[in-house]
Amino acid sequence: MNINRLIFTIEDCLNTLSRFSVASSFVEYCDLRTVIGLDRQDRERRPWLNSPYIAATKRGEYLSVFEVSGAFREMDEASDQTGPGSLESLITSMSDSLNTAYKNSGHKISCVFERDPDMGKEEIEDMVAPQKRSLANTGIQLQDVVDEKVTTLSPWLVRERCWLAIWSGPDLISNSDRTAHDELVRRLAERVPKARFAQSPWQWTLSALKIRHEAFLDNVEQALRHSSDGLILRLLDIHEVGREIRRQTERHSTPRNWQPTCLKMPSQRDIAGLTMNPYYMLLHCICSYSTRR
Repeated sequence: MNINRLIFTIEDCLNTLSRFSVASSFVEYCDLRTVIGLDRQDRERRPWLNSPYIAATKRGEYLSVFEVSGAFREMDEASDQTGPGSLESLITSMSDSLNTAYKNSGHKISCVFERDPDMGKEEIEDMVAPQKRSLANTGIQLQDVVDEKVTTLSPWLVRERCWLAIWSGPDLISNSDRTAHDELVRRLAERVPKARFAQSPWQWTLSALKIRHEAFLDNVEQALRHSSDGLILRLLDIHEVGREIRRQTERHSTPRNWQPTCLKMPSQRDIAGLTMNPYYMLLHCICSYSTRR
């Protein structure tokens, strides 16, 4: 039997199983294809990141996500107040900083808000987790006091989140760069084995687009921070982004340490099936039904 036909048959079986059984209740809106790995400059500029923070979509766009944790100070929201510390000053500073970036099409910003009163208990448990670890390390028997705090505060706490998604499209690069990249992809595609449901990192790696995307990220971050007078931002890695995407539809069954296997770098090797949580499933990741080769 032809080995290629055998491989395609197995992939079709896995795809059908994931589409109609494991992931039948999962909304198929996640179009992430692969990740753009960290290079030396990324590690120098953001040394706290251990995983990639840029994902590529099926349309060739680069995606990064900020978590908005709050503000450095309470802002004056009166429209007639334009001094430092006011909301109007932050808006004016941001519009001035991003005017140049929006002269040409290609960049997009989207905001995602979450408010879930039912997740208040989980939120307060995350807040007291360091206290529980300290009590366990020191041997002090005060676990019941912490548990009572969780029980008392849970009804009055609401989980609220805000994410800022930054998109950079291939329209930002020149036609010559795009033509050269397409030619490179064509040559590489002729030399690699065919796998319809596997990632193709070389297809989405555009150095020119990555430079423009990172520059836009820096502009947005600096504009919103507003010299430590604006918002508190944290750049998420792709593992966190994938977990939050799944949690939007599988709120109570998504483990806290879940990571989308199809968005891992080849160097991050995990054996599918050998997981500590039974809900951590490769087939549940609907990111284009991609499987690592």
